[in-house]
Amino acid sequence: MAGNAVAESADGPRWRRDPEAKKLAIINAARHLFTEDGYAPTSVRDIADAAGVNQSLVFRYFGSKDRLYAKAVPQKAYIDALFEDGQATAIANLVQTILGGSGGEAAPVVSLIRSARENDQLGRLHREGFDQIVGTIADSIDRPDAALVAELLFAWVVGIGVANDILCRPELLAGEPEQIASIVNEVVIALGIAPR
Repeated sequence: MAGNAVAESADGPRWRRDPEAKKLAIINAARHLFTEDGYAPTSVRDIADAAGVNQSLVFRYFGSKDRLYAKAVPQKAYIDALFEDGQATAIANLVQTILGGSGGEAAPVVSLIRSARENDQLGRLHREGFDQIVGTIADSIDRPDAALVAELLFAWVVGIGVANDILCRPELLAGEPEQIASIVNEVVIALGIAPR
């Protein structure tokens, strides 16, 4: 289980003074544990312990583990931010997110896919997020088959995560996420999949 995810200050944990900081600490702890361990094995008690709060506070703020998960997984604002600087940057950001680049934590693609298959609500949340990503990529491609190209690009990026998580390919594991993202961008440009 992860250590305390709450930000500390000279006056002690920030959440003791600020209810919004408590919520943020819970969301951050949940995001970390869902990413690290997956949805099913992560308990509300684990999340509360990691956030440094009582389990009842998690239920008070979020109502259920499912609702907390919905808040902790990437939402529309996160996906919009991925595409803020254009498609090429977005694809690089996706690859880095999946592999844990730029000091971030790797998103366990296989764990997310499994949890989506085990729980209908989680599956719907993931499909909505994936649809938004693919749609945004398709909107930025100037080709008649943009929707198919976007699906293939997304499948390729997810495949990189699967190869990293399950197959443990040595060259992929040895590569820096930023380097892998750069190579993916080079291939996208070489294929002529230019953003609009």
